[in-house]
Amino acid sequence: MRIIIAVLCAIILIFGLYIRFNWDKYKMNSKCLMYERYVETSFKGSVKRKYQDKNHGLKEKVQVNDLVISVFLDSSGFYDFVQPGDSVVKEVGVGLIEVYRNDSCVEQFNLDFGCDEYAPD
Repeated sequence: MRIIIAVLCAIILIFGLYIRFNWDKYKMNSKCLMYERYVETSFKGSVKRKYQDKNHGLKEKVQVNDLVISVFLDSSGFYDFVQPGDSVVKEVGVGLIEVYRNDSCVEQFNLDFGCDEYAPD
């Protein structure tokens, strides 16, 4: 019985050390995965609201029509700039969002989720 407990403790310790020394790689992969999912979406419409989701750790989100976009990893300034009532356009395959106010494009944002693989120029 002691051997089984010792083996289990050793396995848990090795797994914990592996995660500890590879955490940045896992964190970067999740940022890249989130960015890839974002790039593959498209939307065009009016910003209904922007908010910090209390159910998910106060993560910033923007609602465009019925679509909710998570932008808490973005460092481009999009969340701070966009206002309810603005129109936004994003095409599939690109990270660029165009923001329109009073029927004219006032700003463009290339969202940056912190993924080195897809860092904006």
